[in-house]
Amino acid sequence: MMMIFLTALLILPFFTTADIHATPTAFVCPVTAPSDVKPSAEENPFATDQTTYYEDGIWVTIPADGMLTLTHTDEVLVSKLQGWRSSTHTWMRADGVEGWIIVSGKRLDEASDLSPQTPLSPERQYVKVGYAKTGIAFPSGGCWEVTATVGGHSVTWVMDIRWTDDAGTPSAGFTCPVTHPNTSDLHGLPGYLGNGMVYHQDDLWLAIPADGTWTYDPAIYGHPENPAYAGWAGFKLHVYRGENAHGNVTVTGQRLDQDSDQQAVNDTSVDEYYGDSGFVPVALMIPSEGCWEFTITAGESTATWVMDVRFVSEVTPIP
Repeated sequence: MMMIFLTALLILPFFTTADIHATPTAFVCPVTAPSDVKPSAEENPFATDQTTYYEDGIWVTIPADGMLTLTHTDEVLVSKLQGWRSSTHTWMRADGVEGWIIVSGKRLDEASDLSPQTPLSPERQYVKVGYAKTGIAFPSGGCWEVTATVGGHSVTWVMDIRWTDDAGTPSAGFTCPVTHPNTSDLHGLPGYLGNGMVYHQDDLWLAIPADGTWTYDPAIYGHPENPAYAGWAGFKLHVYRGENAHGNVTVTGQRLDQDSDQQAVNDTSVDEYYGDSGFVPVALMIPSEGCWEFTITAGESTATWVMDVRFVSEVTPIP
């Protein structure tokens, strides 16, 4: 019997105390670093501070350190993707690369049946070649491998997606003092605006949101022709200039609910063809969401108003 016991001990696996108390190796997300390949100077849509990754004829903006933080302001307001969060990315398709940008992927640090989604239905991307700006919606934070397919071409990269509710929240108790329309007189503004959307001050008539809140998706209503406004949202401001408001329109804006080094501006290249009097559509570019106070000047007239600007991502799942 003793011999059998000793034999059994000899064939048992040998363990040490270190084996019993060993700590599993922590997962490190293998994030993708930006690449040095750039589009030609004539085709480069990227801002100087944007970092990109290139593969198989496709460029996409990625974070320089591979880590992307999404806050509650990035939540997707679509019922099928309720609770998801979206980031905005700029793309460039090289010559010969043609097709809609279709996004998929998988989570690397834990099992998930969900996949990142292309932010818009393909038809909402408008063109199949060259420049594009879209979002990518994620169902959760984590280490995500993302693949974008364009026709027979594809690019794959990895990002460490962090979810937090700390960044970008307004000061506690702050209420945005939004401006409401104060006249039903369209005064030369387009008739389709209807009543209840016009604000009049100092010989300027503006079409503003009835409730003072403006909600748009930067990926759709941005300024794709100008990379300097990457991630900004563009508000089409309808303006009528009265007798004392002759001249080009200038708009500036400052954020009221928290400090910001950026200012809202109007893109004069859009409205310079409308002359110096009467109706003009103004391309108002807003760098972030928040409570914004805007000032518009034309000739000797000035008007000031406040809007609660909210950025959302309108994500349409691909069947």
